[in-house]
Amino acid sequence: MIKTIKSIINLLIIMVLLIGCNKEPQPVPVNPTVQSTKSESASEPLLNYNDYNQLFTKMVVDMNLRDHVQVDKTTSVNIVAIEPEYSFGKRKYLTADGEQSATTTQRRIIYKEKQADVYTLIDVIYTDHSMGKDMIYWPTQSLDIYQKQNKLKKYDQCMLAYNNVLINITRISKNKPLELAGMQHTIESVTDYLSHYKNN
Repeated sequence: MIKTIKSIINLLIIMVLLIGCNKEPQPVPVNPTVQSTKSESASEPLLNYNDYNQLFTKMVVDMNLRDHVQVDKTTSVNIVAIEPEYSFGKRKYLTADGEQSATTTQRRIIYKEKQADVYTLIDVIYTDHSMGKDMIYWPTQSLDIYQKQNKLKKYDQCMLAYNNVLINITRISKNKPLELAGMQHTIESVTDYLSHYKNN
């Protein structure tokens, strides 16, 4: 009797193993949100270097930040020489062609809040790859060090992608911690401007 029960159990185990081995693997479900983001980014048109120049020039003239006044901007070609290994061997200068030329890939507009000692720096950075239109960086301030080092609360930064142009937004306060609303208004101003921007 015990031998019969053992034989039946062994037979059942073998059947379960055989059924499991014959079963086809199921495809891993794809996250549709991630997939569509990648395809949208790939299809976004690149701005050529002249388009980049025009975008920066128009931002200087036409883009306003709420309760801010523009105090400075890049007006001349500032070529930055770098060690090639800093760019993983891609270039020697921060220019579109990587050589010593007038095609600088970084420009800046600086604003100051009218009623506070707060500066907002808008960096417009040219790249040769499109990332679509997206916010790609805005670090949290919930780390423990922000509670211990009050100076860190006087600094905030985020980055937007506008096809192959990156927009880096930095806010710096001299006296008191920054309020979240200030960065929110700045982001809204920049994204609204870029959403309605016409490249003529």
